[in-house]
Amino acid sequence: MRLFPLWLCCFLGLITSAAGQFQNPGVFSVRDNGYLFEWIPSENADVQVLDGKVKLVVPESKMSWNGKNRCRRFLLGDLYDNPVPEPEAAQLLGSGMKLPPGNYAFRVIYVNAPDFAQLKANMWQLMGQGSGGADDNSAMMETIYLSVTDGKPVGAGIAVPADLLRASWLPHYQLLPYDLKLPADKGFGVTRYVAGVPKDRILKKATHFQYIYNWLDRVPHNRKWKNIQVYDGKGQMQQPDWIVRNSIIDKGFITIAELAENYGNLEGDCPRCYQKAEEVFKGLYGRYQRELGVRSPAETRLYDDYFGALYGYGLEMNLNMPPAALRRGLRSVENAQARYTDGGWPRSGYFTNGAYAYRNFRLAGYLGNLFNTINEGGVYKNLYNLEKVNLAVPDRMLLKNGWAAGEALGIDRVTGAGTFQRLRLGNGDILRLTVNDWPIHTMMGESFFQLLLGNDYVLWNSNIPMSTNPNDFSVSWYGGKDDWKTKWQPRGKPAEIYQEGKPSHPKPGKGPEGSVFPEMSLQGETGAFVGAWLYSQISSVSDRVSKSVRYCNFSVNGKSYRPSGGSKGDRSLSSRVSQNPGQDWIVTAFENQYPICICTEGKNGKAVIYQNPGTGLTGAQEISVENGLKAQVTGNRLQVFYVD
Repeated sequence: MRLFPLWLCCFLGLITSAAGQFQNPGVFSVRDNGYLFEWIPSENADVQVLDGKVKLVVPESKMSWNGKNRCRRFLLGDLYDNPVPEPEAAQLLGSGMKLPPGNYAFRVIYVNAPDFAQLKANMWQLMGQGSGGADDNSAMMETIYLSVTDGKPVGAGIAVPADLLRASWLPHYQLLPYDLKLPADKGFGVTRYVAGVPKDRILKKATHFQYIYNWLDRVPHNRKWKNIQVYDGKGQMQQPDWIVRNSIIDKGFITIAELAENYGNLEGDCPRCYQKAEEVFKGLYGRYQRELGVRSPAETRLYDDYFGALYGYGLEMNLNMPPAALRRGLRSVENAQARYTDGGWPRSGYFTNGAYAYRNFRLAGYLGNLFNTINEGGVYKNLYNLEKVNLAVPDRMLLKNGWAAGEALGIDRVTGAGTFQRLRLGNGDILRLTVNDWPIHTMMGESFFQLLLGNDYVLWNSNIPMSTNPNDFSVSWYGGKDDWKTKWQPRGKPAEIYQEGKPSHPKPGKGPEGSVFPEMSLQGETGAFVGAWLYSQISSVSDRVSKSVRYCNFSVNGKSYRPSGGSKGDRSLSSRVSQNPGQDWIVTAFENQYPICICTEGKNGKAVIYQNPGTGLTGAQEISVENGLKAQVTGNRLQVFYVD
């Protein structure tokens, strides 16, 4: 008989009911018509549920930051901020709409524009930080993270456990009984962990954890990843030769860096700051050769500094470029190794400066802000760049490092302002200003397609252990600590500035290992796990991907789609399996907003990957695929099917 310490029994009682179901702390919830509705609203947003219908309660308009103009609302969905189709938006904001079981996220942005087309066409003048017009023409957004579940798995094909899709403050996949196992050449890495959960259980939720905690000293290096900085153990800046000598060398250890940013901030000497970063990676590869006998960077997980693209080492392109340029980027290996810039096609510094000889390649994974998501192609952009990089670098490992939250980057006034998210406590709500996290379905696609067509996907975050108790909240530190960024609203009374020493205000606590309750909802990280879990179902659980990955001939509601064949003529994507110069179907799909349908095959059979980003939340689709699959799909969610 195994005995558990009392604190662990109490901890497990906080997160599970007597029946073993996950208890979801800090959210709003109601049961209706056999469904559990849970949501996390922002300050001026709420959800009403009546007879199974969901109504989003948000202001119709707001005054701009400086009070000069009234800004109308625009409802964005959870696939890279896609605009919710007008008929669905009218229902959600009007009498309500029945949503299929699953997870949803909505951003409501307020802009002084007559319609979405004008918003998009004049985005910089209306929302651009530094444009001179943003304070006149925009206001703080509202957000709602919502789930509708009945305990049954969700999905037309391989179904996702319902608990994974519940709207939660926590990365609650770490608390649920779903483990992750991936092929040896695939990795899923995270940074944060839920304190109080046995570490052997935590380690089953990812292949790699960022090496910033002492408890990882006892874990093999091939289960860890590291974002290298310039500092030694005493916080002193060190030069490249010291970093090379004192870094971990292990074939499975994922290495990225922020050295250029560190050197630039501390020494003010750029582009020399980035040259130093490359010196570190070149020196590290030399150690791999001498100490471990490697003969190719592909035997390692050495990637790069995340400022690489800023200094000409990138390969990716935005889909707001001319379609002819996008097609040219996929036409040949030579074109894929270059980027369209100011009318020219300079070859990437990854090749011209020799980095190809000593490290692998990292794709940019930070999604940025509304200027990126609204304008740059979302799911299509993700696939385009994965195909382009596979064509350009077929013999190197490919990593994407992401972050589950938006970044204004000095560009987007609305994203930069953040949102007051509402945390429910026993007798009131704590409201904290925070950056907005990406929804489950955006991050699900990011990790799934990276693992399908690349190798590793890691998520950066701050190294703060997380508590499951909402009373262990912290005040807002978004953009620095200021009193006005945290509010307390007793039930039925107005909100007021939070004061920790005031007797009527709740006092924040600390959980196990000094943990705090998350400062923002962490839906995005759970979404990334779901994407990795979904990929595992067609790889390590049942291999359906190792032999071929290609675009299918298929039909949706009777309309046929016939993807181009590329130079090979077999419609294959450029992937880890093979490369197909000239395969530019993804550009055609983006131009026409066609559904995406990918057929795969491995030693255990076949699979189909399907997503229709433009169909809205409730669009019914009857799909028929050349490999025999026939299925009914609802909405714009990523679906994965076993065919046999």
